[in-house]
Amino acid sequence: MERSRLAYLEKIKDVGQLIAGNEYSGSLGLDHAVYSYGATGRFHPAALIAAIKFAQSLWDKKRVERFTDVRAAFEEFLVRHKSFINQLGHSMGSRMRSVDSLLEMYGIILEGILAGDLTDEEIIARFQASPHLQTLKEPTDPEPDRLVRKRFSKAVQSAGIVREILSSRAKCTECGARLPPSSRSKDHKTPIEEGGMGTLDNLQFTHPYCNSGYKEKRRRSTAEGM
Repeated sequence: MERSRLAYLEKIKDVGQLIAGNEYSGSLGLDHAVYSYGATGRFHPAALIAAIKFAQSLWDKKRVERFTDVRAAFEEFLVRHKSFINQLGHSMGSRMRSVDSLLEMYGIILEGILAGDLTDEEIIARFQASPHLQTLKEPTDPEPDRLVRKRFSKAVQSAGIVREILSSRAKCTECGARLPPSSRSKDHKTPIEEGGMGTLDNLQFTHPYCNSGYKEKRRRSTAEGM
């Protein structure tokens, strides 16, 4: 029993490393402000679980590199349509159904961007084929709290904090997506093998995966294409 419990905890740790932290070189460093918070600034546990499952599926299907190619566009779509997290969380009933619906949404967004459907309208149109996503739409009222008050409600304050975080977040110099502080990987602009030194001018920050597997694959592809 104890051995199985330890194995389970180890599995959780391994999966968690796929989306956060900088100790594991394969970490995608997914930004919770992008994936786990809705338009009202509220944290959604189901959205966090969906992000973990999404990262795991990318690795299992060997699609991490393709995802990273379009990651910035993918995440900008999520930021522009944060209300979708709220809608799926409230309409699906059980938490696991919310997770499955979010995963389906991520898959459709990713496939749409990879196929060249770069407009939001084209991607959202693809939701119509899914009974779980066909009701998604942008709210007519952009305010996180429909009841306008003289004082700022907690919902408005939370939404404001998330908006400020998203607008001020640094970007990964390799993929261009948002880079949370907890997942910064120190990178040499000019590699050590090419004479690069540990100077301030030669320092840049990236996601752990972008600093290892992704950067190396891009450089090999560039070299092979020359």
